[in-house]
Amino acid sequence: MYEVDALNIKIGLEIPQKEVVQGIRYEVTAPAIDIAIERAKAEGLVSDINFTVIHAGSYRRDRDDTLESLKLLTEEKVNVLFGPTFTGGAKLIGSFMAYYNIPQFLFGPSPLQEFDDKESNPLTATVVPNVYKILLGLIDICREFEWTDIAFVYTTSPADVNCRHIAPAIEGAIADASYRVVLSYKARLILSSSTATSARLNELKEQARIVFTCFENAEDTRRFMSAIVENGMANDEYVYITTVDHDYVGGEWDDGLDNSISKAEKYFLFFTRVINADNSKLQQFEFETLQRAKRPPYNCADCAPPTIFAYYLHDATYFYLNLLEEVLQTDPNSYQNGEKVMKCKHMQLKGMSGDFTVHENCIRDASFSITAFNSSLKLETFMNIHLRANGSTLEKTYDDESKLWGARGGIRPHNHLKSGKADGSLAWISGPVLGGACIICVFFTCFYLHRLHRQAELEIRKLWQIDYFSLIPPETVKHNQQSQVSLQSDSEMSVASSKMIDTDPSSAGYEVYIFNGEAVLAKSHRPLKKFTKKHYELMKNMKQVVHENLNPFVGFCINAPNGTLSVWKRHFRCSLKDVLIAKPPTSDAFFKFSLMKDLINGLDAIHTTPFLKYHGSLSSKCCLVNESLFLEDLLWTAPELLRTNSDGSKEGDIYSFAIICSEIATEQTAWNDIRDDDSAEEIVYNVKRGRPPYARPKLEVNTEDFSPMILQLIRDCWSEHPDDRPTTKIIRKYFFDAKLSNKKSLMDHMLRLSEDYAEVLKQEVEEKTKEAIAEQERADILLYRILPKQVAKSLKMGQIVEPELFDEASIFYSDIVSFTVLAAKCSPMQVVALLNDLYTMFDSTIDEHDVYKVETVGDAYLCASGVPNRNGHEHGREIANMALLVVKHLKNFKVPHLPNETVNVRIGMHTGSVVAGVVGLTMPRYCLVGESVSMATRMESHGKPGRIQLSPEANHLLTEVIGGFKTKSRGEVLIKGTGVMETFWLLGCKDKPELDITIE
Repeated sequence: MYEVDALNIKIGLEIPQKEVVQGIRYEVTAPAIDIAIERAKAEGLVSDINFTVIHAGSYRRDRDDTLESLKLLTEEKVNVLFGPTFTGGAKLIGSFMAYYNIPQFLFGPSPLQEFDDKESNPLTATVVPNVYKILLGLIDICREFEWTDIAFVYTTSPADVNCRHIAPAIEGAIADASYRVVLSYKARLILSSSTATSARLNELKEQARIVFTCFENAEDTRRFMSAIVENGMANDEYVYITTVDHDYVGGEWDDGLDNSISKAEKYFLFFTRVINADNSKLQQFEFETLQRAKRPPYNCADCAPPTIFAYYLHDATYFYLNLLEEVLQTDPNSYQNGEKVMKCKHMQLKGMSGDFTVHENCIRDASFSITAFNSSLKLETFMNIHLRANGSTLEKTYDDESKLWGARGGIRPHNHLKSGKADGSLAWISGPVLGGACIICVFFTCFYLHRLHRQAELEIRKLWQIDYFSLIPPETVKHNQQSQVSLQSDSEMSVASSKMIDTDPSSAGYEVYIFNGEAVLAKSHRPLKKFTKKHYELMKNMKQVVHENLNPFVGFCINAPNGTLSVWKRHFRCSLKDVLIAKPPTSDAFFKFSLMKDLINGLDAIHTTPFLKYHGSLSSKCCLVNESLFLEDLLWTAPELLRTNSDGSKEGDIYSFAIICSEIATEQTAWNDIRDDDSAEEIVYNVKRGRPPYARPKLEVNTEDFSPMILQLIRDCWSEHPDDRPTTKIIRKYFFDAKLSNKKSLMDHMLRLSEDYAEVLKQEVEEKTKEAIAEQERADILLYRILPKQVAKSLKMGQIVEPELFDEASIFYSDIVSFTVLAAKCSPMQVVALLNDLYTMFDSTIDEHDVYKVETVGDAYLCASGVPNRNGHEHGREIANMALLVVKHLKNFKVPHLPNETVNVRIGMHTGSVVAGVVGLTMPRYCLVGESVSMATRMESHGKPGRIQLSPEANHLLTEVIGGFKTKSRGEVLIKGTGVMETFWLLGCKDKPELDITIE
């Protein structure tokens, strides 16, 4: 037994307590930890340890999982963390485990492959096989039956904990597998829409016959089975392989799908996790779990039996307790050190999920089985797939392959669609039969041509027609982005989607969606009773309009719940109105000119497109309005349109263009003097009335920075009479002829401005850097005067300065003789001045020697040599010479305000060991501690004025070890706290006779 007092270990468990996901219920899962602890203690493990289990968790949201886990780490100070239960939160919290040096054990569904990477997650262990290994094992099935083309269909939801991880992992598994398969088709299904599901299944028919599936629950699996029956895909040509295990989906349900399920289930191969534990032990575990769930703190009287993940939690706990026992046997004090606890070795363990092997990297071997319906339509296990650290192996449990396909006639399904073959026989065809055959051929030819025409129309429609179910609401994207896992559609969304879901004022009246991985804006329109040929032609033409200054039309949705939707690309810059309000620093004349140029180019593209003709509602907000802003938008409307209530005209667009240009030129919104709706109404009335002087915005612009030609062009564009306004072609020619910059484009101009700005910033940074360096140097000089240089550097780097023992150092301690009497003759300010002058003289003396000033306390002065810089035996020489020099300088020291007074000191010197270290956080001090410091003070206090008293150790060092110093025995002296001892006077140095001290 390890020698250690009773230990208290806190176990943290993060699991949702307010909802059930994947059948994982807190009340019947959490007791597995207590059962595992009791089992381990019964086996003689961790017998002297007290365990406290702290539960955390509310809902299955990655953000909640992460925050609850952080509370366990930082507030509860747990020693080990089990969870988070689900992968998103586990991924986010994983990086914190190494920082806090706490082991983490994962027991929930679908862990990622990266959890097995011990460089990224050194303290994380999983007892559940990761999705990547499971997919590699399933690909082994394709190898066994020589299937090379597969499809993958799946569903996702806000409560998704499996498929959103499996969907992106399948490509990586296929790429890494030794057997080559091709992912011919991949789609996310919306099973709540039979129309959308049928469309996807019809696409799948053309691509593959071997289909991998992933559904979050048994209900989705049943809906999919019903869909393949309705679409004629439940037959001998197809094989469906599940990638997530659920309770069997057959039997009698109340969803009305039992008949379809019985037809479809025989074409499935079901993924099932292997539980090879003793059934009696499993029954006992289940019974014990339910009994504990009825007691506090769970209080669940009607709980269903636990899922397999309760077994995994038990095994994770038992795994940890075995690792903890190993640490306690070898190094009992390291039970809180996660790195030492997680030093796994090869071990065999008996868990509730079966016997399992753990390798040196803390990864568990695992197995799963493949079940299918036999010829008697009973579920039977036909294969076991074993996942090992170096790959997977497939174990067949049948001796005749036809048994596996017994429910479908005993024949293995083919990789591709079956094709019929002629038997080669000839038959006599009579005239009527031949005529009938010709008629049939003509009929089928016409049908085929009609079908080709129909398909061509459908292909054209695909260019613009958008299925409503392919528009992903932003709430779904936000939820999944909080998990740091992008929502899957036909193709994976890019990381940029994190910026796609913010709304801004320019989106008023529009809905934001994600379509094919990009943000789009959808405008709602009234329902159409019939989508005519004219509508189809309009949509096709709209899709073909491509211009760099026009916002692209993405498509049109005709199956929206409340009408129709026009869908447009969403740009992530603000509207022109927002730019004008913000007043960017780069809005010089060329910037404004370029905005006007882009605006007229886009307007010209509209005017020259035959089916568009004109815009009709041009404003700096680009028509993104609602009813409350209708009056304000009239401020951009031409007077003739205000009078006639017309939809618009090309000339009206030119007037609106002029109003917008005035906003750009003045860097203000149109009619900037508007104060309220009454002011706007008055302006609209004056424009509509059309009497001189015509109501127009003010053009107060500095003509030195802005071309007068452009200003005159703006005035021409808002002429009262439409015929007096120039066309877009004329306006474009004006802008083409204008030379406002030697750069060719706005981008070149902006780059030049950026370069100039960067140069200014560079100079400012250099100046600030120089100032910071100079300030740092001044701060360092001051710091090095307070603390030793090497100590200060360590503290600056955040390092802890450990106390250090110096075996030999020499201590100098002095005190002013009759300082109290002297101070009584001085004012407080004069006392401070006196001490400052005196200690400045001492400090200058120290600078000439290898001596460190420790501190001054009142009139006492303490310094040492050999600390913190070790200098052999030279510390004695340095302190002795310094003391002699101090005595010499004091002979010439005068008190400024007391010229007749002299200052004398007593000096004590001792040599011995001392401990030095930094004390305190606020105003830290480098202090000396030990008997040597006390002895130096005693030598001073028992000394005489103007003399240097040495301890026997100091005298021995100066005369016997170093040599060259003159000393004289004082005789035996009674030293307080020490007793009677012989001390010595320091008289001088043989090499420096000028420092000699005369003793009478």
